[in-house]
Amino acid sequence: MDQLKEHLDKGGTIASFTPVIDIEIDTSSNLVHQSVDSTVDSPDWLEMVGAIAGAISPPNPISHWDRLYLAAERGYILSTSEVQALTGAKPRGKEWTRGAFLFVREGKIGAQVAWRVVQKGG
Repeated sequence: MDQLKEHLDKGGTIASFTPVIDIEIDTSSNLVHQSVDSTVDSPDWLEMVGAIAGAISPPNPISHWDRLYLAAERGYILSTSEVQALTGAKPRGKEWTRGAFLFVREGKIGAQVAWRVVQKGG
């Protein structure tokens, strides 16, 4: 924190702040020793990174289908780029099918084609 305060006092910004980290490699035992400015009473950075990584849940591989179901249920009109982001493919033609969904061309949203999402069989 002292490093950050000193950086800000000198006119720096948080975005441009880079803490000084000392890394020592012991080649005889293959150990890496890391410390962040010994005058600062700071948490163990590796534990902090591990805790953050553990708190981040992996993405749901089928969440795009949930979002498409919601779009169909609520009558959302999606742009070509939105459909492509959700399905991984660019829709074409007047009607386009992907999985359990039908995409029906509905005019334009700006410069892009607009698509109404319909759940097939539902």
